[in-house]
Amino acid sequence: EEEEEEEEEEEVEAPKKAAPKKAAAKAKEEPAPAPAPPAAAAEEGASSGLSPAEQEKRIKNIKKKLQQIEKLREREAKGDDLDWEAKDKIASEVELRKEMACVERGEEYTPPPVEVVVKAKGKAAPAAPAAPAGDGPEEPAGPQDLHTQARADALAPPPGDIGLLIDDETEKRFKNLQKKLRDIAKLWEQSKRDRLQEQKLMQEPGLIDEINVIRDKAEKLLLDRRAKFSAATAAKKAEPAFKPAARPNLPAWQCNECGASGDMGDLIGGEGAMACFKCGGTALTHNIAKAAEEDDDGEDEGGDADQMASKKERVECKDLKTARQKKAAPATKKEDSGPPTPASATWPELKEVLESGDRGVDQGRQKKAIEVSHAKDGAPYSEFDSVLLKCSFLTRIELKLPLGVLDSEAFQLYFPGALSDSLLELILKQNQMTMVP
Repeated sequence: EEEEEEEEEEEVEAPKKAAPKKAAAKAKEEPAPAPAPPAAAAEEGASSGLSPAEQEKRIKNIKKKLQQIEKLREREAKGDDLDWEAKDKIASEVELRKEMACVERGEEYTPPPVEVVVKAKGKAAPAAPAAPAGDGPEEPAGPQDLHTQARADALAPPPGDIGLLIDDETEKRFKNLQKKLRDIAKLWEQSKRDRLQEQKLMQEPGLIDEINVIRDKAEKLLLDRRAKFSAATAAKKAEPAFKPAARPNLPAWQCNECGASGDMGDLIGGEGAMACFKCGGTALTHNIAKAAEEDDDGEDEGGDADQMASKKERVECKDLKTARQKKAAPATKKEDSGPPTPASATWPELKEVLESGDRGVDQGRQKKAIEVSHAKDGAPYSEFDSVLLKCSFLTRIELKLPLGVLDSEAFQLYFPGALSDSLLELILKQNQMTMVP
């Protein structure tokens, strides 16, 4: 009986102990009460994702781009040739105005998907592989790098020194375009890209085309110069050995009245009043070259030279001007893009010239002449330093270099380069050159 009473007491107490646990479990299962609704202005700011400061900055930036497009349209209306970058800016006007409308409403602008298709130089780009069909929804594919070979060709070194073949500005433009291409190649390696990076990818076709135009122009100029250089070399080898022309055997004098001629001893009269022995005329033509050779009166060589110089007929050259000086209007001097740096030179004499005048800042103290005299073969004089041809401020150059240095393409093909407007005197001593450029 006692055991039955204890069991009844336990059955009554068990529900009392389980009640708090069930209440706690039920409380966990019930959802938490919803928070109070925020203000309408706060909801609008949170949905837009743009703060007032960011919104104002974006609007100002878009307006600036639209103003630039208006100026480009004015240039285009006047007939100016626009490069591919300017044309891309004009083409982006529609997207800019859509972005302006979204930003003014406080909304984030989502650009359309970008598709980049580029043709390699001389080859068509391969078609993009079709995505496999699936049952579920497919994610939109981003731009694909289909122009690896075209970019590699554009990033190859130039065929020659573009600064000497064309001009310094074109050389700087070529290097800048290649730098942009290298940056784009790094963007292709990234898995995620923002809107501005996608726009850079769209610029790649124009970059490759402009690089190829500059490269083709430089290659054509270089081939033309090499053809002329080869023709001049072949003509030089075909020329016969030089032989001085035979001097005619002329008499010492000739009478202009009767036509008689003879030696100086045949003349009559005294010194200063010589006359023809036949007619007595004094109108005589003296052939000084033969007379000087036969003059054995024992006078010193200096006196003979002075006498011959005074009696020789003076011949004045009427064509002393160069082809550039004969032009009616002098060529306008190109804007100087600055001399090269001393670090780019290999000859110590050239480094010294480039360092003078505070590295060209003080043009009054900068050296305008250079002399390089090293006939023995050895570095760095075994090769011609092409930086010399870019020093547009030099007026006098004197070179004495090892055999064959000035016969190399580095000098023959690119001379005079930037020296054409300033160089007044060029001295080439004992270089044993086979031709001049």
